[in-house]
Amino acid sequence: MNIAIIAHSIILIGMFGFIGLLLHYKQEYSFEKRRKQSTVLAFGIIITILMVLSTIALFQVPWSAFLS
Repeated sequence: MNIAIIAHSIILIGMFGFIGLLLHYKQEYSFEKRRKQSTVLAFGIIITILMVLSTIALFQVPWSAFLS
């Protein structure tokens, strides 16, 4: 059970870092083509959905077994 909690924590931290990189990329190249902006936006939406799903899976872990 501890491995699942550690794995979800690593996934969440990695996704937050990836979203930060995407935001930095979008700010740096906002003067470029609109296609790049829509690609960054699509990746951001996909990563956000994955982050929400992994958060739901994380909260379904029985915390009583972890705390006891």
